[in-house]
Amino acid sequence: MSALSGVANNGNFAGLNRIGQPIVGQRAAQGQWQGGNPVTGATFEANRLANAAGPTSHWGVTRTGPLGAQQYNDFTLVNRPDGNGGHQVKAYDLNRSGFQPLPNQQPLGSRESFDASITGDPHFKVEGTINGQTVDSAFDNQDLGTRTQYQGSGFQLQTTTVPWGTDTGAAVVDSATVKTGFGKNADAVTVDASGGLLVNGQATTLEEGQTMDLNRTSSVTMQDGSYSVSSRNGKVTNTFTAVENPNGNYLNINSSVDNVQTVGWLQDQA
Repeated sequence: MSALSGVANNGNFAGLNRIGQPIVGQRAAQGQWQGGNPVTGATFEANRLANAAGPTSHWGVTRTGPLGAQQYNDFTLVNRPDGNGGHQVKAYDLNRSGFQPLPNQQPLGSRESFDASITGDPHFKVEGTINGQTVDSAFDNQDLGTRTQYQGSGFQLQTTTVPWGTDTGAAVVDSATVKTGFGKNADAVTVDASGGLLVNGQATTLEEGQTMDLNRTSSVTMQDGSYSVSSRNGKVTNTFTAVENPNGNYLNINSSVDNVQTVGWLQDQA
């Protein structure tokens, strides 16, 4: 149940579970919250139980993780005014272990708008507003492995980096996965350096100009030879272009975030 601890305010929440992993999500509808742990891929959906309204309410929770869906019925939300015209919702698990806010972030405050790119070796570029600051940064990084570049309520960009060429010391993006949507309706779209497309683990082919609807806030489109994934009704987009090269194929990525709350490695470098 530790994956259910978090902080909420005005329809969004972000926090850490008891082992320091991020938990993010949003109020999907009255009496319903959706979110998840982008590190483990576990998601959850909380629905207020009948006749359980009030400042302290009990909620039925379905948590979906590696072992499938599990039902809980002792998840408690305590909803109180925050003094600024909104409400703060403290989410407790069965043991009422409470929550802790994300360190050095403003998960409930500033919204961010930026354009970012990852090209070639890989080279990163970020332009826009992050944590209330105007940024225009370019930097290199050859750290191999899988990393979450950025994430928020209803979206996540994760990339895998591999060596490029022989004894060059270079590295490129070999594959990228966008997780988009909420709870049981979330989808995962993966593009690899050969231009292959997986949707929820299934090989998929799109023709030029074709769009595939995912969940109600997301879609994937093939345009000009690149795949674009739209999340949060177009507020977050990630475009993937496979590049052929004698040293090995790689992905270029262009991202756009429009006035939404995010956290992640990419913003920390900007």
